[in-house]
Amino acid sequence: MPKLEKNISLTTNQLGFIYIMSNPSFPYLLKIGKTTRTTIERAKEISSSSGVPTPFKIDYEIMTPSLDVAEKNIHKQLDKYRHRKEREFFKLPLNQAIIIAKEEIIRLLETDIGSLKSRLDKRVEKTRNDLIEEIEDKEKYLSELKPEISLKNIKKKDYTKEQKKLAGKLYNNGANKIITWDYYRGIELLVRAANLGHRKAQYILFDRKDTSSFPYPDKLTDEEFYEIGVETKDMNFINRAFELGNLKAKTFIQQNQKFY
Repeated sequence: MPKLEKNISLTTNQLGFIYIMSNPSFPYLLKIGKTTRTTIERAKEISSSSGVPTPFKIDYEIMTPSLDVAEKNIHKQLDKYRHRKEREFFKLPLNQAIIIAKEEIIRLLETDIGSLKSRLDKRVEKTRNDLIEEIEDKEKYLSELKPEISLKNIKKKDYTKEQKKLAGKLYNNGANKIITWDYYRGIELLVRAANLGHRKAQYILFDRKDTSSFPYPDKLTDEEFYEIGVETKDMNFINRAFELGNLKAKTFIQQNQKFY
């Protein structure tokens, strides 16, 4: 059994037909080759260029996405039947030639499928590992953020107007980001705001499950609960404001109850 080539990459392959043709002028020979056009066009071309009195007849054709490799391997297997060296004429029964061609096409397709599956499995595994690594990085990032806030330290400081203004900006940006796709960046901004004494930022960090190790902040007013709820689109805070008698929260719930 000759050593057959494997199909290395689908992207470098050529789609076409392996054909088997015969001609009454030499009844014991089969012409076996490849074409990227139709086999009818190829048969006409061979008939006109060969000078034989009768046209070539198409006995069998099979499409393959691995045309060059398929023809090369089929010719290797048929080498002992070759009529003349460097020619594509072979002396063997038609049904035997069809079986050899068909089996080679199937073998190459199975190789392609196996190669694709292997590459897909590797990509899936890499994606899985990348996601695990990203999750671990973000969990580590959050765990490193948590110790940064301490109410004891906050209470000892007397924040300037500029610092309070900055804390407000950080809070607004952070609250906006945690309700969009940039959640972790939002948490980072809230931590910075909390470290500058922003009470609503402190409470959000305390209330979140993934940052719940933050110390419990000073009790918020019903108005602050309402503001947090509106700014973070979190109905839990709106409901707390309502429970404390906030009229804005009551109106908000009545107007938006069909959405929540």
